[in-house]
Amino acid sequence: MSSKIQIRFFLSWLASVYLMAASTSVQAAEMALARNPLFLGTQISPNIFFMLDDSGSMDWETLTPSYNYFSNYFKSGSTKSVKTGGVYRGDDNSGRGSCANDVDYRYIFDNSDSVYDGCDLEDGPGAAVLDWRVRSSDLNIMYYNPSATYQSWQGFSNAAFSSARSNPQSGSSGYNQIRDLSGFTYAVWEDNLGFDADGTAWGTAKGPDSVVDGANGIVDLWDNHTLYTVNNTNIDVVYLNNTFASIEGASVSECNKNDADESIPYEDCYGGTRTTATINSLSEDPYGRTVDEAKQNIANWYQYHRRRSFVMKSAVARVMSVNTSFRFGLSVLNDDNLLFREFPLESVLKEDYPAHNDAVLAALFAHTQRGLGTPLRSGLENAGRYYSDSISGKTNPIISACQQNYTVMFTDGYWSNYDPLSIGAIADEDGDGNSDTLADVAHYFYTEDLSPLPDDVPTSPIDQNEKQHMVTFTVAFGVVGNLVDTDDDGLPNPELEEDGAWASGSVNTEPEKIDDAWHAAFNSKGTFVSAQTTEGVATAISQTLLEIADRVGSAASVATNTGSLNAGSYLFQTRFDSTDWKGQLLAFQIELDDSIKSTPDWEAGSEVNGQNYDTGREIITYNPEADIIPGGDPEGQGIAFRFPADYTSADPLAELTSSQIGALMTTPPEAIDTVVLSEISTNQAYGNDLVNYLRGDRGNEGLGQNFRIRGSILGDIVNSDPKFVAEAVGRYADDLEDKSYNDFITDNASRPGVVYVGANDGMLHGFAEATGQEVIAYVPNAAFTYLSELTSEDYEHRYFVDGGPNIIDAYMDDMDDPNSVVDGLWRTALVGGLAGGGQGIYALDVTDPTIYSEANAASIALWEFDDSDDADLGYTYGRPQIAKMSDGTWAAVFGNGYNNTEADGNASTTGHAVLYIVDIETGDLIKKIDTLAGDVGTPNGLATPLMIDADADSVVDYIYAGDLLGKLWKFDVSNPLTSAWNSDFVSAGTPDPLFTTLSNQPITSQPQVTAHPDNLDGFMIFFGTGQYLEISDNDSAGEATQAFYGIWDKNTGSLTPFDSSDLLAQSITDQYQQSFDTDGDSIDDETYTLRDVSDNEIDWTSHMGWKMSLIADNVEGASNVSNFGERQVSNAIVRGGRVIFTTLVPSSLECEFGGTSFLMELDFRSGGVLGFPAFDLNGDGGYDGDDTGASGRASDVGIIPTVSILADGAQDFVFGSGASGDIDVIQLSVGSESFGRQSWRQIE
Repeated sequence: MSSKIQIRFFLSWLASVYLMAASTSVQAAEMALARNPLFLGTQISPNIFFMLDDSGSMDWETLTPSYNYFSNYFKSGSTKSVKTGGVYRGDDNSGRGSCANDVDYRYIFDNSDSVYDGCDLEDGPGAAVLDWRVRSSDLNIMYYNPSATYQSWQGFSNAAFSSARSNPQSGSSGYNQIRDLSGFTYAVWEDNLGFDADGTAWGTAKGPDSVVDGANGIVDLWDNHTLYTVNNTNIDVVYLNNTFASIEGASVSECNKNDADESIPYEDCYGGTRTTATINSLSEDPYGRTVDEAKQNIANWYQYHRRRSFVMKSAVARVMSVNTSFRFGLSVLNDDNLLFREFPLESVLKEDYPAHNDAVLAALFAHTQRGLGTPLRSGLENAGRYYSDSISGKTNPIISACQQNYTVMFTDGYWSNYDPLSIGAIADEDGDGNSDTLADVAHYFYTEDLSPLPDDVPTSPIDQNEKQHMVTFTVAFGVVGNLVDTDDDGLPNPELEEDGAWASGSVNTEPEKIDDAWHAAFNSKGTFVSAQTTEGVATAISQTLLEIADRVGSAASVATNTGSLNAGSYLFQTRFDSTDWKGQLLAFQIELDDSIKSTPDWEAGSEVNGQNYDTGREIITYNPEADIIPGGDPEGQGIAFRFPADYTSADPLAELTSSQIGALMTTPPEAIDTVVLSEISTNQAYGNDLVNYLRGDRGNEGLGQNFRIRGSILGDIVNSDPKFVAEAVGRYADDLEDKSYNDFITDNASRPGVVYVGANDGMLHGFAEATGQEVIAYVPNAAFTYLSELTSEDYEHRYFVDGGPNIIDAYMDDMDDPNSVVDGLWRTALVGGLAGGGQGIYALDVTDPTIYSEANAASIALWEFDDSDDADLGYTYGRPQIAKMSDGTWAAVFGNGYNNTEADGNASTTGHAVLYIVDIETGDLIKKIDTLAGDVGTPNGLATPLMIDADADSVVDYIYAGDLLGKLWKFDVSNPLTSAWNSDFVSAGTPDPLFTTLSNQPITSQPQVTAHPDNLDGFMIFFGTGQYLEISDNDSAGEATQAFYGIWDKNTGSLTPFDSSDLLAQSITDQYQQSFDTDGDSIDDETYTLRDVSDNEIDWTSHMGWKMSLIADNVEGASNVSNFGERQVSNAIVRGGRVIFTTLVPSSLECEFGGTSFLMELDFRSGGVLGFPAFDLNGDGGYDGDDTGASGRASDVGIIPTVSILADGAQDFVFGSGASGDIDVIQLSVGSESFGRQSWRQIE
């Protein structure tokens, strides 16, 4: 790592010194809670350069995979080989001129603006008579596909069916070539027959005698098919069913061209029936279109999509219009002197990028194809030279040290052998024995440093290159190579390395050149995508841009599936992309050397995208008004998340409530209370489409209902920490309850692992550990208020299910036990909040993932608790805790969160911070403890509580929690009588906190507790201060200094008041940069920003604990007066005599990803320096003087929240997911001191 981190700190320090003003962060009035992630920082838009194929073949109107020639199906001998090359090979049986022969058809229509002369279906109409497949998109993928919706190019109007243009671009030679499309015919294939393969790689048909019954995945001439002829007022339909029934008692094994002219084509060869129908103007075709809608779709296909180049232009325009925050440029392989559009200048503001993009697209639309070759290698080289500022007359495109640079290369063919490179240094760059391949070009520009700027490009597990480099994505249209991906991981099987055998010897054959494009993407950490349909082209290019967006997305947190490093260790990382608010959950294998495998085993977003929205996902919600037992208050129950069959009379038990329907139907096409049947029908369709969209239906994105186009079905995951659950692992005594807990452990020993995480698509998701597929999703009732906004094309981000869940085994007394006459069962309960997404808590029974289904929703969803149940509940940022209480009940315990005075119909009239204790099985309120702290003018809120079991009986005795006013509260719940539960300290009827921070520094994280390190009575409570919630919380200057505390609760039952002055003060004595030799070559190659801390001795006769202010006394040895806005807002970890925590240092510098973090490791007894080196900074596996005595190390990956730790003998491995999207792995020493078992137990 370079000196970039220290430079940033120095700049931040200077800025803070000049801008700092004394301030105190005492909350005043309702909080301005942020709707967007604060740690986005100032992001630098990536460069996306399209290198597009302008070869002559891009003008063609046919594109076919390998297929059997038509005559193979009626000749038992003299069959032709499987047709390759991408064009349709046909024969005009009418015998007209040169088209009467066996020739290639590149065009369907006879237009004078075609680049090449030759046969088309209008010159040789008999070719379509002989072979219906040329007019079916199932074989000729360029042809009209009725299941697709064709739109005009960006900025163009719809085409006219009666006067469609050959080229929509004004001024082009085809603009005034007008065609009436009446009588247009297309075929739709039904795969019902096959043939006996002849032992060749693909096999050939050999006349009627070779036919076999059943689908074979091949578009065969004798397969059933339907012909649609679209006229001005109707659509004629002909269904041809080939039966192979005997003809006049004799089997026919030979046919000829004349058999195609029968009223039932090939009737004498294959047998068959012919059925006709007509679709009139009042009916719809099988694809849900009226005649007029079908005509419009065909006209748009003809004018904007029938040529390969048209498809490419349309796809590029679509993805550019969606990704408006990216910097786009483009050029073409051959005519780069005619079409080379640079990136926007550095002075162009991001909000002006769309105007730049419009100009780029205008130039692309105006470009015409010529009969040229496919110089892919020199084209990619040209893109690399542009990035390296080596093309005369072009502006340097790299404008920032942390800018990411990508080239997306699109082609329908194979690179030309005559394709000289201008850079002589490019040879066998990847060591595979072949020189000057496309893969070599990609490798060269990936490894070359393309800019003199500092090496500051953000890294990821996939791409660890910090230099300015070019990542290549390759998109192949309609062509395939030899290599295959059998496990859908984007890599060939068997897997290959850079220097592997991607080709059999030299790269010579056409399939090997396609594999070379795959190799090029691999060599540069990009992705290869093969598009086999016209609709798939836009999807393929979109996928490349989504992959790019993944790399600029910010990460939230990580979880692991184990507490110790072993062969099965996995890390689960969440990410989001703010360009389209797409989320990811990735599963990375952790190697035994603590490294993380660069390629994830799965990515949940991709898996969800592949699951059918209707039949492939189990999505449930909660109906709070369901009155299961008539009389009294409704009990509520889980239901399927589907729009009611009739929204005007929804089932009160099994469907959405009227309130939920109203929240979804905020902008219905008709008044929601209409009584007009046609309007009700319109609303019903809208409601179905809206809920299906939320479930994952993509059919109305940008069309139909015009819902928002999503990059992925999975929404952004920002602050929700993933939680992994497999086998039961509670530490309860077997006889804690009436039923055996050990039996519960045994019954769940092989429970499938599931990762649960909340997302801002309105759902909590559960993903299978093994595959990443979603197994359950839950939409909290409290999240319904703004769900409909997710469909808006003008969507502005907000949080929905942004809180992390907590999952604990608990005993439910009243649950029916089918195996016993006595009620009560051990279950695994999930309880979660919404954080900034709403004012509610929800609970699920996640004991058995094998029963997850919408039919079992009532058994899975337990209850919800929101501000309609108690108005003092605010936005539920804290994580609920679960445990057994002293009255014998099992409960969920949570603070009231923030902004409970919000005017939402359930506003608090007090603004107090309160603690809630609710029954884990029913959600009924057991106890509400009011601190009386706060008021309506300055509403207070309680953060995540900590529960401890002081006497090791698995029952909670005390609860600790902090609030926004800097008060640390202790609640005594040890009495079996709930009426006695209260603040541990009360004066004249008013609760007193255990401790109040200096200047009321807010406490927004969960405190941590240990026994006293010197075996004195009471407990040590550890917590930090600061907040990162409001819009203004991202400032680095003028902020109050925050601190980390370790205070002593003597637990005597009476309060001896003490404050910050009674604590031992430790300090950060210096913050500095130091370099280390990490590979043993005696050359420093890694530089860290480190912190030293003081080592003042604590005296328990006079000190009530210790504190450390988060401000360095010195920076690089120079006196420092700025705190850089540093705060401590994530949960600390107390482990082996050490307290480990991360801090957050906000920044507005462009390459900072919103800021950075320090990982601090202190002596938990005194808060000072450890008695041994904390970090293995030189990577030699040891901890000695060479590693310095530093107690803090800056993150390499931006801001990191609470870290995940895996034990590995004499050291711990710390994993932190940074705002840059990468993962920081840090080795920590565990020291040599042994810390015995403590007499209390912390309960989650």
